[in-house]
Amino acid sequence: MNRSTLLRRWGVTVLTGVTLFGGLSIIGASAASAATAPTVTATLSAGASATTIAGSVTGGGSGNSLTLAVAGTPAIGDRITLTLACPSTGTAAFDVVTDTASADFGAATLSTNAAGCSTATFTSTGTVANPTLVLSPITYTTSGVTSQALSISGTYATLGLPATTFSVPTNANVVWFNVSANSPAVTLPTTGATAVSPLSITEPANLPGGNLGVGGTITLTLPATDTWGAGTSLSTVGGTAVLTGQASRTLTITVGAVDNAVGSVLFSLSNVSVITTGATVGAQNLTIGSTLGALPSASVGSILGTATTIYGANGTADGTVAAEFENAYPTISGGNANVVLATDAPSANGSDALAASYLEGTLHTGLLITPSTSLGPDARQAIQLEGVKTVYVVGGPLAISPTVIAQITSLPAYNPGGLTLTGSNVTVVGPIYGTDGTAEGTAAAIATRYGTAYGSGSFAGAYSASGGLYNDTTGVASATGPTAPVPTAIVVASSDWQDAMSIAPEAFKMRFPVVLAGPSTSTTLGSDARAALTSLGVKQVIVIGGQFALQNSVEAQIAALNGGVSVLRIAGIDATDTAAQIANFALAASGTGLGWTAGNHAVLASHVDYWSDALGAAALGGGANPAFGTEPMVLVENPTTVGQYTTAELQVLGGAGISNLTVLGGPLAMPSSTVQSLLTGLAAASH
Repeated sequence: MNRSTLLRRWGVTVLTGVTLFGGLSIIGASAASAATAPTVTATLSAGASATTIAGSVTGGGSGNSLTLAVAGTPAIGDRITLTLACPSTGTAAFDVVTDTASADFGAATLSTNAAGCSTATFTSTGTVANPTLVLSPITYTTSGVTSQALSISGTYATLGLPATTFSVPTNANVVWFNVSANSPAVTLPTTGATAVSPLSITEPANLPGGNLGVGGTITLTLPATDTWGAGTSLSTVGGTAVLTGQASRTLTITVGAVDNAVGSVLFSLSNVSVITTGATVGAQNLTIGSTLGALPSASVGSILGTATTIYGANGTADGTVAAEFENAYPTISGGNANVVLATDAPSANGSDALAASYLEGTLHTGLLITPSTSLGPDARQAIQLEGVKTVYVVGGPLAISPTVIAQITSLPAYNPGGLTLTGSNVTVVGPIYGTDGTAEGTAAAIATRYGTAYGSGSFAGAYSASGGLYNDTTGVASATGPTAPVPTAIVVASSDWQDAMSIAPEAFKMRFPVVLAGPSTSTTLGSDARAALTSLGVKQVIVIGGQFALQNSVEAQIAALNGGVSVLRIAGIDATDTAAQIANFALAASGTGLGWTAGNHAVLASHVDYWSDALGAAALGGGANPAFGTEPMVLVENPTTVGQYTTAELQVLGGAGISNLTVLGGPLAMPSSTVQSLLTGLAAASH
């Protein structure tokens, strides 16, 4: 079996409930920039070592000052960003970071990045050579952080060059209670009793601010729907304590004595069980308090959401896309009288269908794919079952041959369900394609088919001088955006099929035309894209991908069209990160994003290894079927690896109330272990 066949099987075998897309968006080098970026050396204040702070402080948790020596001359707008790594448990954030020495970079802007980690960004306001920043004081806010170093990383970004990194010494260590529970994690039922693994709490010696003394307490409180089993028991090392509250919601540990020779106390709970009663999907997190403040949170287990898997039972790409169409428009609800048809040729990577999400949204329909030379059985069957009367063909005669069109027009038209004839044949509209024989030309023909009758949007809150709220790259964009809805289009590199599929649900729902700008890393906006954007009178463009996808020179050419176009860039370090940024944009409140609700609290999931699994998901994610609702997409790196960016994004989505998956592709494309990992990631933050 060759690789193409194997990958196609990955895209269409047997599973139930996840949709994945991929988009290779990226950071990259721009054409015009300074020859060399300045470098940064970071050191602790003279003679200092990292200070100790507690794992629960509100401001004032002070670390030593840092000195940042910049070698070179910064340009206006250059950025130094310090990122405080997310702690393994609890939360930590910069509370204050002040530069007391340099007049060039000014005050820090504190924010949170896509992974939820705290950042402090300094922006250059002048051209002082070799400036030195003295960052003092640096203070932190922490909550429930276990004993660990607060790790900081640094980047220097200058226009037109990839961001460079520099090492930053640790200036603060946390010493605090360590809490461990449920390793491995336990899956809990919504109702019932479940044994969970032992829980332990360690009080370290010499805590900043003092230790628990005699009479000090630790409380472990379950969610309102849960109670502890009656058999829970307590043992201690380094002291004595009494446990009360078994068979209730809150366990209380009261310290009796502390062995001063040991200095630290281990409280160990055994025979632990939890009784859930109508609990909701998500992690069953403990609220742990003490007379010294909040302790790190812990989970006694998770109640997982569900995964609906959609794939072609016959193991073909065409079958999976047909299954997605049929799920978006069930025959029991009337099927659909229209459908868009494109080629299934793997060499095209779905290019003719990449822009079809806008056409699908305008027609309120979905997509089918077929071999180029003969109408495929999956498309033929779906046309009959759905009660399709009109097929909109996208792609020229090399993509969809005249033979295929003749076969379609010879098909008798059926009513939804495919059992009764209408008395007429199926008709064809098109083919819709670019006369220059390119994917960019076909996208332009689709985008301009309905003139200016397309969607508008306003996301002024997403714009910023640093490239935008959903941009992890050095790709530039407009600093400000329209405050009232204006005609909006999407621009994607034609070779970045993952990015086009990741944005497909949003293009469908909002009816934003999808324009293909040309191959990745091109420095020039293609003539087809330029003509389409000009003809449409677009005033706002959402560019998908970083500089390796669409370089800054292309962004500048877009911005200069039509008397000025606002450009919002949505871009990640890789395709999975770009999909995550698109999902954040979709769920963000109106004015900053699309304002989607979680719908039925699900997200589409697919993988970036092959192009076909998510090709037909625009209607599914765009809200065509109320049973699915509006669902953004996440991508895994490969069938067995979720990846760091999607793992972080699951925390964001779970926190927004999303707990279920719509998985695109069968068990070879998305094995049950990967589905389980995705559901567990959502559940961890969804309570």
